[in-house]
Amino acid sequence: MFAAAAEAVRLYRAAAPEGAGALFPGLTMAQVRKWVNGYLHALGLKSARVSAHSLRHTAGQVLIAKGVDPVHVQR
Repeated sequence: MFAAAAEAVRLYRAAAPEGAGALFPGLTMAQVRKWVNGYLHALGLKSARVSAHSLRHTAGQVLIAKGVDPVHVQR
């Protein structure tokens, strides 16, 4: 499923005009944090050490370990 979603985003971005902006312009960080933390609670995974913020850092570390330029990870 992830591959299909990634391909859909890639096709959308390829067809979008230069400088089209954010993929989801109305989505805020607070909304994403609330959703992720809600899913963590529902799965029984939420704790002081596991949060939307910690998942963001983990994803960044994995990308860097896979060779992605830290400048791209930072964005």
